[in-house]
Amino acid sequence: MALLEIENLQTHFRTPDGVNRSVDGLNLKVEAGQTLAIVGESGCGKSVTAMSVLRLIPSRQAGSPARSCFRAATCCNARPRRCAKSAATRSR
Repeated sequence: MALLEIENLQTHFRTPDGVNRSVDGLNLKVEAGQTLAIVGESGCGKSVTAMSVLRLIPSRQAGSPARSCFRAATCCNARPRRCAKSAATRSR
């Protein structure tokens, strides 16, 4: 059972010069007991990836994963508040 699974993460920002595709189509799966390291050059999208997974980037500025699961019990295709509400309901 995956501890964290992300499918098709896309984070795009609108700029005066057009759309900046900071993260475009990222898929990842981390099983329990595994460690994931995200490495790369400066400006390649590491921080934007982490902030997107944690849903810290305003949705009006960026996209979101098509599907994200944490501990495979909280799979969500919805907006962050709906995901959190759904997860809280399941844990009761």
